[in-house]
Amino acid sequence: MGKAKPADRRLSIVEEVLDGYHARFEHLFLIHTIALERDARFWDHVSVSRADRQMPTYEDLQLAKALCLGDKRAAIELFPKASEHIDIAGNMPNPKQVRHLWSCKKMPLPDFTDGGRGL
Repeated sequence: MGKAKPADRRLSIVEEVLDGYHARFEHLFLIHTIALERDARFWDHVSVSRADRQMPTYEDLQLAKALCLGDKRAAIELFPKASEHIDIAGNMPNPKQVRHLWSCKKMPLPDFTDGGRGL
């Protein structure tokens, strides 16, 4: 599958990494990588944090998804069971708040809109 690439040229790439990149856009810090997961599918992972270290908003996640994955891809935010929650950033001094999005090209999400009629 290769390396994650930004969907929007406005992103300022800070660092290229083996499976993706670290970038900035306005007040956002983004890490976009792609990995083969245990389900044998390649998943994009977008990590979103803010320069002011506050929790990224819903609008921040929308912007990050558009910049990294584009408007035609769906993405999900996962809320794991408490026993499976990992908080690396929260255990550091002066922690930053981070939210994460995942997207898989080979596995479309269910149509939660009931055929476009809304939730």
